[in-house]
Amino acid sequence: MKKMLLITYYFPPAGGPAVQRWLRFLKYLPAHDWQITVITTEKGDYPFIDESLLAEVPLNVKLIRTKTPTFGSLFHLFTGGKEKSIPYGSLNSNQSDAIGKKMLYWARLNLVVPDARMIWNKHALRAAEQELNSDNYDVIVTTGPPHSTHLVGLKLKKQFNIPWVTDFRDPWSKIFYMQLAKHSSMITVANERLETKVLAEADLNLVVSKQISEQLPEGRKEILPNGFDADKFEKIPYHISTHFRIKFIGSITQGQTLEPFIRALEEFVKTQGVDDVELELTGDYENRPYLAEFINYKPFTPHKNALDKMRNAELLLLPINTYTGSSGMLTTKLFEYIGSGTPILCFGPSEGAAAQVLRDYGTGITCSYTNHAVMLNYLEKLYTAWHEGTPIRNSKDTTPLHSSSQTAILDKFLREVLKD
Repeated sequence: MKKMLLITYYFPPAGGPAVQRWLRFLKYLPAHDWQITVITTEKGDYPFIDESLLAEVPLNVKLIRTKTPTFGSLFHLFTGGKEKSIPYGSLNSNQSDAIGKKMLYWARLNLVVPDARMIWNKHALRAAEQELNSDNYDVIVTTGPPHSTHLVGLKLKKQFNIPWVTDFRDPWSKIFYMQLAKHSSMITVANERLETKVLAEADLNLVVSKQISEQLPEGRKEILPNGFDADKFEKIPYHISTHFRIKFIGSITQGQTLEPFIRALEEFVKTQGVDDVELELTGDYENRPYLAEFINYKPFTPHKNALDKMRNAELLLLPINTYTGSSGMLTTKLFEYIGSGTPILCFGPSEGAAAQVLRDYGTGITCSYTNHAVMLNYLEKLYTAWHEGTPIRNSKDTTPLHSSSQTAILDKFLREVLKD
């Protein structure tokens, strides 16, 4: 058995997409003779809580939780009690925001490198040192965001000289919310210096897409996309509904919008004279940003229920954040959408990574946010097929995207590092 020490800020009961990638790897790595210890937070600044995910942590995983200071209460205080948690997916403030919130956003953008979660690093480092001094490990893995976690790996590499692998689920200095927010050039330079050092010092850097890999500095890099757990979808039946169900599951973050699609859907409903179309938005939508009679808002739901919603739909929406470099975005949501078998309408670069995956597996189409005609045509095509009783489920072989297949590739990469 080979032993891995995985260091990750986000881990169940944290919910949302950040935990899914390694939670799936942990399920299948033991079949490749890996024994894993996870160092994570006891109670971090999580955008979502999903207690149901705790049951998915394999029993053979050794779990070490460390305490860490959080900023949630501070953010609650500085926003005048209006917001309970720190921002997720956006660092832009509005003119109407409280002065305290504006001050916190300014400080995060101009004084903090690389991110606010770095406050956990000393706790993670102490726990990792204790574990590495008491047991033998073959490899250390750090996954980000938050990319501050990679700085823990950097110190451990120098201290213990154990092979170290980074995992980049998103870009670092070019991550979307930093590109879409105003900050000092010194912060950009500081982030670039840190990521250059990390990429160069790591024995291997895993990256979710080719485009993001090209945005990162020089270093030994391998592409390892996200995937989906086919076992879960096989247990979820598809039920025909009396309504044509369009769904989006998740948060609308900075650089995303559903407004153009909603306008197209309003036109479709009006011109076609249909009353059996519904759009369901599941997530944290206290402010209800879109108003239309056919929109239903649902609260954040446990992951298992989210998969059921994906399966039981006729169309899924996937907005890609608009920013320089967005062509490399390959979200966890994309692959779970594909696993559901439901057609996908993606808004983003037609030559981007997400668009290529959809073309490769014939699971949907990609268009720009402004391509009104394409949205209408795709709506009409799917609605007509559904209304006539024609199955519109995707049936192309997606085995290469299964988490079990991706874990086999991960195992291959890790063993190549150990041979060096």
